[in-house]
Amino acid sequence: MDGKLRTLIVDDSFIMRQFIHKMLEKYFNVEVLGHAEDGKKALEMFRETNPDYVTLDITMPLMDGISVLQSMLEIKPSAKIMIVTALSDKETALRALKIGAKNLIIKPFAAEKLKEAFGRLIEKN
Repeated sequence: MDGKLRTLIVDDSFIMRQFIHKMLEKYFNVEVLGHAEDGKKALEMFRETNPDYVTLDITMPLMDGISVLQSMLEIKPSAKIMIVTALSDKETALRALKIGAKNLIIKPFAAEKLKEAFGRLIEKN
């Protein structure tokens, strides 16, 4: 094991997936295991790649982020999942944290905010 942070990026926006990927590689020792643009693909990839970290959008096609979050934590309770959402909807965010998400970031955000949020995610042991 080379100490890389095995990470899966889930967002329905191609631009957001690219941005998160680029920033995580810039600031952290990550191995991005893949990108998923919808909830169903996210779960398939989660099962196949067994990541330790996930950035997870809430609003996505086929399956919403809350359902994906619940399923991922059933599969791997130790996964550290950070919700990435444009919803300034506090209730959904709080629900995600209650279910077991370890952190949350609201879109749009600058690279520095992502760095801080992912850094806090890593520290949660």
